[in-house]
Amino acid sequence: MQLDSTDGLLTWSPDINHIGTHTIRLVVFDREGQLASHWFEMTVEQKITDPYTPEFYEAPVLFAPVYRRTADFDSELVLVNTSEVTTGTAELTYFKDNSSFSISENIVLAKRGQQTIHTLNKTMLGTSFSGLVRVTADVPIAMAVHNERINVDDPAHDTNDSFCYPAFGTASNRLFIPLLEKNRDLLYTSGLTIINLGEDSTPISITFYNSLNGLQLFEDQYPPIQASQNVDIPIRIDARFPDNSRFSAVITAPDAPLAAYAFSDSNVFRSALPDVGLRAFGTIAQPAHSSRLILPWVAHAANGYTSTLAIQNAGTVATGCTITYYASTGGSALKTVTSPSIQPGASWIVKNDDTTTTPEAGFDGLAMLESENDGRIVATVFQNHDEQRIGMGYNGIMPQGRVLHLPAIYKDVKGRQTCIRVVHDHALAVEAGIDFHAENGDLAAHQVVTVPVRGWAKLCTAEIAALTSGFTGSAIITADQPIAALVTSPSPTEQRGLAYSMSGTTP
Repeated sequence: MQLDSTDGLLTWSPDINHIGTHTIRLVVFDREGQLASHWFEMTVEQKITDPYTPEFYEAPVLFAPVYRRTADFDSELVLVNTSEVTTGTAELTYFKDNSSFSISENIVLAKRGQQTIHTLNKTMLGTSFSGLVRVTADVPIAMAVHNERINVDDPAHDTNDSFCYPAFGTASNRLFIPLLEKNRDLLYTSGLTIINLGEDSTPISITFYNSLNGLQLFEDQYPPIQASQNVDIPIRIDARFPDNSRFSAVITAPDAPLAAYAFSDSNVFRSALPDVGLRAFGTIAQPAHSSRLILPWVAHAANGYTSTLAIQNAGTVATGCTITYYASTGGSALKTVTSPSIQPGASWIVKNDDTTTTPEAGFDGLAMLESENDGRIVATVFQNHDEQRIGMGYNGIMPQGRVLHLPAIYKDVKGRQTCIRVVHDHALAVEAGIDFHAENGDLAAHQVVTVPVRGWAKLCTAEIAALTSGFTGSAIITADQPIAALVTSPSPTEQRGLAYSMSGTTP
């Protein structure tokens, strides 16, 4: 902090380590040695950006972790050219973990076209590969990532996608993860990977909070992570995490933007998958978002699913949060539940199997979250399949734009059918148009839906006659009000796999 003695201008460039309220005393002297002072407070807040919507730069930049024959996985990168006027070129640069190895390739994307990059076919990556891909393009792009189980002894679990998330496009050096777990119900343990998206190395710190009492478990400081490299957090073998527990995390870095993703291993299939079990509930870490969020799909013993909600305080002071449940058709609130005070960094976890915190069994709708006093919150939903004991994960969202690009839409592909739930936060019903484009960019189908107030419009590819069996492509949703959507494409036999949430991109 500096004070210019000629014009009295006070300047300060705070960084992420200065977030919070500071008491400052300004002292001035005259030529006679007399002094005067003034006390004031200054509050530093992190710039809030939408973690679900990639920032489209003049040359778009997206990132994603990738595997080839590593950790029992291959990756699929699904890229969409969102331009309606021009063909584009994307450059993919792969960076290997803990290595100076990197290699690049270019692909051409037709206007409105989509390509799926299978790492299994990328022999240039070597026999096995674990690392990061950076994607730049001369057109705006959207991208989703699948991770697919490979080479397991039980064929029933081969080539089924275990988790999916949108590519990392929003840079932040402070991230929040509402829900991690260790040996929960003797079944689930989380994995956590943190990636340096910057051009310089950076140390990181991670603070973990107990979800039962909101108290800090511990804080770890990690040595610098090099650019385009990552660090894996060994939750399974770290005795500081209590068994059968759930917890949240706050990740910070002073010198570079970060990304992180988490998943939970299911021990149900550990006999067939001895290395890491069956991965599910994949989500990405989030920057501090807003005081209000939508959870587009929440269930209580409905169609085989029951939800678990995790709401994390991403602010600097304790806050409460209200969950209001609505039917998919909208209308009046079915139930409202208020949390106890949530400490900064801690999470409030609600499993929707108890009518004290959720509507009656059979509920299949959505939930609105609102914090007290404009406190910043983030949220994650685990969709548990009641029979398979595994499921899908996604993050809470807030509509911000009127155009929404959704990669990785399927009809009868490996038995998968994609369903899209569209939501908004407007006072009146919103009409939305949905265009489905094939991989070559051609328009394959057009649908119009009406999204009710505090409800969702659900559209499944299985019900769209104009889409042929085997359709693979993308969807574009347009509306005259800000919208958001949840995309799910579960495995037909195991009810797990592809799920991601995204907000609109165009104001």
